[in-house]
Amino acid sequence: MKDSIVNNPNEEDFLKQLKAGIERARREYAEGNFITHEEMIEELKSKKII
Repeated sequence: MKDSIVNNPNEEDFLKQLKAGIERARREYAEGNFITHEEMIEELKSKKII
């Protein structure tokens, strides 16, 4: 990663994975592929998790 000051390969891998996850989440949000907090609570309640 040339744009960051990271000397640890593990930290570099973590940052790459984090950036990839953020980009994936942005795409999913733009496509409407997400559920709201309220929907998640209802799903957890229906599964008797909470």
